[in-house]
Amino acid sequence: MLNGLRELRAAALLQIAASILVGISGFMQLPLPFNFEPLAVGLSRSVLLVVAMILAIISVYFYLLPSAEQFSLQKPEEFSTPSKLMRAGYLGGVTLILLSNLIIIVGVTTMGSSGSLGTNLAILGSLALAITGGIMLLAGLIGIIIYFLRLKDMFNSTPFLITAILLAASVLIPVGFIAWILAFAEASLLEKKISVR
Repeated sequence: MLNGLRELRAAALLQIAASILVGISGFMQLPLPFNFEPLAVGLSRSVLLVVAMILAIISVYFYLLPSAEQFSLQKPEEFSTPSKLMRAGYLGGVTLILLSNLIIIVGVTTMGSSGSLGTNLAILGSLALAITGGIMLLAGLIGIIIYFLRLKDMFNSTPFLITAILLAASVLIPVGFIAWILAFAEASLLEKKISVR
């Protein structure tokens, strides 16, 4: 149980860092009083988004999934479903989105002009993969929401309930940052309480 909370805390911290980077990237879209080169701003935004994506992937694969699996060992009937949804959703979703981007890059670079039939087919295929990947990522997010609802039941924790609600709302409004702060704070608090016993 303690290891599961530690891994959850680490996952939440990485998600907070990723959210901050995404926020900075979004802020860079605003008109700034300084005269920066548009190319430099675009490149900086891209780098920030790539780093944020890497942090989010590390968070899910190396900390959040192992955390869910730790609790699944103790209560498989409650935690195996969210664990499976997270694994399938994020593994499949990220793979399809990466494949989608690869098809676009290869299609545009090898087939030439943007109006050619081959390029248009590559774009359509890539779009279909990206949409499917997005749906799978949504399934992964549903797994995370269920995971927090199960943690809420296990620890009788209102902050985990609020985290689940905020993560569900984050599909429409940018409140994921607040959700992960709550998850980090509650996991830290529960870890201290359990360590004292």
